Amino acid sequence: TSYDHFYTGSADLVFSRLDGTIGELEAEKGFMARLSASDTYVLEEHKPKLRTDLNLGVPLPLDHSSLWLLTSFGYSFGEVEDSFSNFYFGGFGNNWIDNESVNRYRRYYSFPGMELNSIAGTTYAKGTLEWSLPPVRFRRLGFPALYANWAHLSLFTSGIVTNPGEDYSSELANVGAQLNLKVVLFSSLTSTFSVSHAAAFEKGWAPERESMVSLNILH
Repeated sequence: TSYDHFYTGSADLVFSRLDGTIGELEAEKGFMARLSASDTYVLEEHKPKLRTDLNLGVPLPLDHSSLWLLTSFGYSFGEVEDSFSNFYFGGFGNNWIDNESVNRYRRYYSFPGMELNSIAGTTYAKGTLEWSLPPVRFRRLGFPALYANWAHLSLFTSGIVTNPGEDYSSELANVGAQLNLKVVLFSSLTSTFSVSHAAAFEKGWAPERESMVSLNILH
């Protein structure tokens, strides 16, 4: 967009019940529901959008392993030609040096394998199936000034459809993996080193691939 003045706001209503077992790295079961409403005011016009996310996780027989279904649905009241009325998707979303969520691929706007914001639509439905594998804990890896506590691998696959039923609709799928390594600097400063790779597929187009390396500091 070329507009240099606009106003935007949003509100979320979230309910979650998440749980796990002793020694968990993160939640291993439960559910989360989110209802989000946003609006952009530009050129004396409102551009409202609604989104809902529903996530469900169940534990597996393996210790500290779980299967998650992450879904998201969105609707915009604007026109597809209006950039403010579209939802945008693509990429892992992590930075080289970061301090936010490590597993950014779980967020509704992420679609690893594609370029950032390369998928757009005024309506969409998206689903992700993730297998969180048991972590590998290290008894001794490194030295006092720099050592690793554990490594954790997650496998995922996603599908998304935008503008269903329209001539400009799109359907894509991807598969990917992310490995997180918890490291400790100077015996007390914890960080997470992450490496990821994903491939995205769309009918009639060559597969797209993306790799990601990120250091999440002091988190």
